[in-house]
Amino acid sequence: MTTQFFAFGFAAVLLLTQPPVLLAQDAPGQQDWAAVQAVPSGAELVVETKAGKRVKGKLSNVSDLTLTLVRKNNPVDLDRTDVQRIYRRSDGARTKSALIGAGVGAGLGVGLAFAALHATGGSDEAGDLILQWGSLAAGIGAAVGAVAGSGHKRVLIYDAK
Repeated sequence: MTTQFFAFGFAAVLLLTQPPVLLAQDAPGQQDWAAVQAVPSGAELVVETKAGKRVKGKLSNVSDLTLTLVRKNNPVDLDRTDVQRIYRRSDGARTKSALIGAGVGAGLGVGLAFAALHATGGSDEAGDLILQWGSLAAGIGAAVGAVAGSGHKRVLIYDAK
């Protein structure tokens, strides 16, 4: 029973840690300017030029040849040929990160409780111990996840390569 529980917990932790790894891979359409044209007006973008300059602003307009950002109420036009990379800024997923942290924390807390019970030969109040340690670790994991997921994320939508 304990071996099955640890196997299930380990599999759950592995599944929870896979999406960030998968999202880090290059998407096949990052050289497609149509992806930039599909971004709605007002979205926050970070543009890196081929000259090494970084321009942040809100999208105003995209054509086949130019990209217009609004920066401090002033329009900034960038030629497509000068653009190296375009990132879309989005708020970090604080809730999602907190839930993942809570799940990982609960799994670790329950695992530690089982290990402690196994090392001490068990207890009459094993269920309470598992619940307490799992809940405590879930709370700590949720707090860490919420703090870690609170920043801005940059998602690459165009790369001239």
